[in-house]
Amino acid sequence: MSTPSFADWDDISPIPQDDYENSLAPIHYSNDYKTLMNLFRACRQAGEKSQRVLQLTKSIIEINPAHYTVWQYRRQCVFNLIADLDDELSYTLEMALEHPKNYQIWYHRREVVDQLNNYEKEIPFVDFILEYDDKNYHAWAHRQWACEKLGNWESELDSVDRYLKIDVRNNSAWNHRWFVINSFYKILPTHVVTKEIAYIFSFIDLTLNNESPWNYLRGFFTRNKYSDFPEVKEKCEKLVESHPEALDCTPLLTTLVFIYEEDETEDSLNSAISYIERLKNEVDVVREKYWGMRLKRNV
Repeated sequence: MSTPSFADWDDISPIPQDDYENSLAPIHYSNDYKTLMNLFRACRQAGEKSQRVLQLTKSIIEINPAHYTVWQYRRQCVFNLIADLDDELSYTLEMALEHPKNYQIWYHRREVVDQLNNYEKEIPFVDFILEYDDKNYHAWAHRQWACEKLGNWESELDSVDRYLKIDVRNNSAWNHRWFVINSFYKILPTHVVTKEIAYIFSFIDLTLNNESPWNYLRGFFTRNKYSDFPEVKEKCEKLVESHPEALDCTPLLTTLVFIYEEDETEDSLNSAISYIERLKNEVDVVREKYWGMRLKRNV
């Protein structure tokens, strides 16, 4: 821990934490942490935003990297001192590698980048973090924020494709693809949906029971009809005919149920009922009551 020299704080009267007497469950902070926080309270009360306070915040963050009040005051010090913001970005990189799922680090970086008004480093930064954990929620959320700032929607689709080819089950990447598509096109053109359907099934063919591409597919039909894209029905029925695991694949059978229910012909409804009964009794018994409800609606 990089504890500041206490000789530098002779002019400060530390303020101890105001704990109730005989507290029911007092927190046993380390002596070092108590000392640092007592100094921090005094500096914050005095409104001091100096180089030594900046170093003090770093010492506290080393012990408690989730202390949002200290992070917030650190930002005030950085901006007040007109410090080198690139150095602060390097610091957030160091901290993000050590504590990749800490909210405060990611928010702090955004504020610093906003101050710089330069977002070009953020996608490479996220790529670097994702090398260690390609499903890190904070990294993907930061990537979405950076994309909104940069407006690089088309090139971002290529990046998502790269992540999905590494791991077809990366639900974070599928979610990001949905975000990118719907940010670039406020109203999705038919040709884009058609292209995405072909893209989706290229991954379904690789891993039939992977729910991620099926969920991505379903998203397009919250505002479109399956009948407007008959290739979905054709591809699903072909899978039932040709794939040995098709009749035990919950997302495939569920998609066919939705398609057949939308058709509303007698033959289609009978097919829907047949698949619902299979889902209810054999394939997706954990949701037996849901399928029972859906069965009653169709009978």
